[in-house]
Amino acid sequence: MIPNSYWLFIELFMLVTFLIITKKTVFQQILSVFIQFNEGNFKKK
Repeated sequence: MIPNSYWLFIELFMLVTFLIITKKTVFQQILSVFIQFNEGNFKKK
């Protein structure tokens, strides 16, 4: 039988890794959009 505190630690670890992964992908998406926006501005000039 696994203690509840052990499960809590696993859930917390999974939540942290999930947040890191999602924030990383969101940051990459924002960065790519920002790069595209800059390229569009350069093309207009």
